[in-house]
Amino acid sequence: MWNKFVVNDGFVFRANKLCVPASSVRLLLLQEAHGGGLMGHFGVKKTEDVLATHFFWPKMRRDVERFIARCTTCQKAKSRLNPHGLYMPLPVPSVLGRIYLWTLF
Repeated sequence: MWNKFVVNDGFVFRANKLCVPASSVRLLLLQEAHGGGLMGHFGVKKTEDVLATHFFWPKMRRDVERFIARCTTCQKAKSRLNPHGLYMPLPVPSVLGRIYLWTLF
């Protein structure tokens, strides 16, 4: 297991991803990956994908899920209305109906 980790200049890497210890740095990374200047309060999968590109820590997905569940911006934007059900097709008239031609003179 330990052979998956490499120490370089005092930093621990796993598969070329920086290992982030349990600290306030994780919260800063979560904030930036979810709602930072170039991010748009995306969902769990996209936020996790952004973080997992460069960083590693155990149970990252759980932390991302919890962070997004507590995001006040996302909670305010989330719709509280339930969908009204499935769309129903409109009835097709048996007769094509009348065609009116409006002519302007």
